Amino acid sequence: DGTQGFDSCLIINNDSRSGSIDLRLVDSSMPDVPTSKANQCVDNVLKIFNENKDHCQAIFSDVGIHDSNKSGFSLFDDIKRKLIAGGIPADQIVDFSDSKLEGDKREEAQAKMRRGEVRVALGSTERLGTGTNIQKKLKALHHLDIPYVPAYLEQRDGRAYRQRNMHKNIDVYKYIQEGSADHISWQTLAKKSHFVNQFMKGDRSMRT
Repeated sequence: DGTQGFDSCLIINNDSRSGSIDLRLVDSSMPDVPTSKANQCVDNVLKIFNENKDHCQAIFSDVGIHDSNKSGFSLFDDIKRKLIAGGIPADQIVDFSDSKLEGDKREEAQAKMRRGEVRVALGSTERLGTGTNIQKKLKALHHLDIPYVPAYLEQRDGRAYRQRNMHKNIDVYKYIQEGSADHISWQTLAKKSHFVNQFMKGDRSMRT
């Protein structure tokens, strides 16, 4: 109801989205759960990294980026630390959400990823999913959160599904936390995508 000390539907929804990725995004004192979506993503990224040295990957999340959450816990910093501990050199991981990565530095990071010198990119839809040219060796995409609109998902997937990508088949990982509202969010996104496609194709059977 907007009263201080009470949760609103929006706050509950945001906490649900964050908590399904890593509970520390809601409360930084919570334990690091091995089966969290974030940790499952780390495991998959390391597995792909070790299997083929020509495969580059992108990790997407609009939630939990540095100071964008109330807990103060940085999702990307934690993921990067675990990837380094797992054997990926620090200079082969780029966080595109870093505010210092602008201009020439941003262009050079994209060029390094096209050359395969950067193996893993992290970022939000805005910073990594829109306008970046990183597709040449991009093999796997990891979606930690669920975008609200189909266009955001298309922007993310569009980083790999582009001409001049050496890989014909792309691996797309959409993580769902058991017991959360993730499955409902993915279903809602699919419904939105369906009626948007109906409209764009001029389907007269669609609802007004």
